[in-house]
Amino acid sequence: MKKTTVYIGLSLLAINILCWLLLSSYHPFNMMVNSIVIVVTTVMIWLLWMTKQKTAFAISLSFIYSFIGIVQIVLGCMSTESIKDNWRILTILGLLAFEIILLIIVNAVSKNVK
Repeated sequence: MKKTTVYIGLSLLAINILCWLLLSSYHPFNMMVNSIVIVVTTVMIWLLWMTKQKTAFAISLSFIYSFIGIVQIVLGCMSTESIKDNWRILTILGLLAFEIILLIIVNAVSKNVK
């Protein structure tokens, strides 16, 4: 699963860059935001599988992280080309903080579950 996660992340990153090259309405700022989202989501799922979690936690959180990643991609596509006063970027950062908190909680709970 670890290698598969990395391969899927690299494929999505390549598709994102190709979309930027082919679509004139896909601005460089949006491509960068979405590239960062893809990399961070891939790393979060990879970290989830690298730490010793229970399989049920890892599988369910992989789906949650993937769904949150899709929401972040949509927000990144709709985002304006400025970081200042951009609530979509703030929402993406809030969802990232939520993912990190979930990983920390699951890591703590997984160690206590027998």
